[in-house]
Amino acid sequence: MIASAALLTVYSFLAGRRGGLGPIGSLVSAALGALLGLLVIALKASLCSAKLMRKPCSSQLPRQPDCAASLSARHRTADQA
Repeated sequence: MIASAALLTVYSFLAGRRGGLGPIGSLVSAALGALLGLLVIALKASLCSAKLMRKPCSSQLPRQPDCAASLSARHRTADQA
């Protein structure tokens, strides 16, 4: 994650230089890239901590038997009797 933030900083600086910005503008561009990288790290950290504290969602709970499957099973047993 830190390498991603560093790459965003460097690429933002280089994009500023290539876009025709002066040295100050390129540094501002790099600072905004670094800020974006830090925002990504903060969001990722909050997502991981929220995932650890969260109760299991419905997709992680044991599946209930399907109504159609139970009806067809009852129908089969009634036919066999």
